[in-house]
Parts: sequence; structure tokens; C-alpha cells
Amino acid sequence: MNPIKVKLNLLKRHFDELIITCDEVVIFYDAGEFPDLHPTYKQLPVLVTAYDGRPLAKFKEIFTIVREEIDQNISLIRNDNELVLYLRGILEFYQTIDNQIKEDDGVKLACQAFKLKNIAKNTFYSTEYPTYQEFLRETKLVIRNEYQYIMGKHDKLVSKHEKSIGEQLKGSELTWTKNINDLVELVRALKLSGAINNSSNNLTLEEAYKFFGGLFGIEIKRPEDQLRQKAETKNKLFFLEELNEVFQKDMKELMMRRMQ
Repeated sequence: MNPIKVKLNLLKRHFDELIITCDEVVIFYDAGEFPDLHPTYKQLPVLVTAYDGRPLAKFKEIFTIVREEIDQNISLIRNDNELVLYLRGILEFYQTIDNQIKEDDGVKLACQAFKLKNIAKNTFYSTEYPTYQEFLRETKLVIRNEYQYIMGKHDKLVSKHEKSIGEQLKGSELTWTKNINDLVELVRALKLSGAINNSSNNLTLEEAYKFFGGLFGIEIKRPEDQLRQKAETKNKLFFLEELNEVFQKDMKELMMRRMQ
């Protein structure tokens, strides 16, 4: 069963096609409601365009509909890997549109993705006609709230998947047959090369050592000392060099078999 993306695609289409009608328009206020405003009108850049026949101020509500679609997909789909990829796609999209709404001078927000069409129109002040700054500010806030919500769902699925893998490996009684120094060298190389990471892209060496140590039932203490001891060992290849030699030999044998 594949994730349903109807509402998500609708949101993407709105961002691609949204034309905002915006200008310095005369807004009439109720003097009783805004007694500090004199005269009783003021010029503000107000958004008067509707989308799908609804006021633009309601635009942010589509994010709620997308969240409902996400929750439904999570409740129906049992493939965690598929769900993780689905959620990562949404996170990337939200990150993209969040990056598009920028602070142009440290105070005001701007977004070049939106198409602005200027008109002049007189209207009474209403929350249905937010200012451009209000719209951008509220949209950015909603995007970040939804990003945080989806990230929580994503991390929960990843944690569940990692736990499942750990239990499977533990059940298979996987063991490390080399010494601890070799394991430390391997884990450090994997981390520094970017070959391993966590869902938040902030895996530390300490966390990597702890994970692999737990995987093999080994407590890795003072890994830097382990590496120094390895470096001071004379007439012995580093573990990665040894691996490379074994790999190169295996590849040569494989090519020879194919040529026969």
C-alpha cells in the first residue's frame, strides 16, 4: 500500500501557482475598535486574493489537512521504510519553502516564490485580508510547527526500525572476532567518512562507539587511547589497510573467474 499524497500535492500546487494580489490599499478601521488610529484609515499592503474561492488568510489551514493525510498514511501502512522515505520527502519540501521565506533586511520577510500582482482596492479591515508580512510570518510559523510534528513521527519510525534491526542482530548472536582497537578504527573511519549517521544528521563519535559496542556486546573505553596504541604498534598493518588488501585480493580472484 502506497502513501496517499492528494493533499500534499494540492499544497505543492498552491505554492507553485499562488498569485498574491497586493498593494498599498486604503483600509478603513472601526475607530471604536482601533481608537489609537487617527485618522480612521491607514494604508497597508493587504492581500486581497483568494485561493480556491477562499480567503488567503485560510491558506495555512491546508497544512492541517496535509497533517491529517500523514496521520492516515501512518496508521494504514505497515512498511516503516516506505513511511520514512515518504516523511523525508515532506520534510525536504517544508524545508525548501521555509528557506524561500527570508528576512530581507533583518526585519521584514520576503519570498520570491510568490507572484505579486498589484492593484488598488478599498476594503474594511478584516482578518480575511492579512498584510503581506502577516501572511509570510504566519506561513513560516505554520511550516516550522508542521516540520517539528513530522520530524517527531519520522524519528519515532527510525528509532523503531533501528531497534528492530538491533534485536534481529542480537538474536543472530553476531560477534566481533578482531580486537577492540580494530573496531574503534573501523567505527571512526565510518563516522569521519560520512558513511554512518543518525536521523538528525548529528551523530557523534561517542554515540557511534556506543552503538557498535552494544551491537557486539563490547564496552569501548577510552577509544582515543585504543587508537594511539594501534598507531604505536610496529610492523603491523592498520585494520583498514588489512581490509583493503583482502578486498583487492578477492576482487582479483573474482575477475579471474569471470575471465575463465
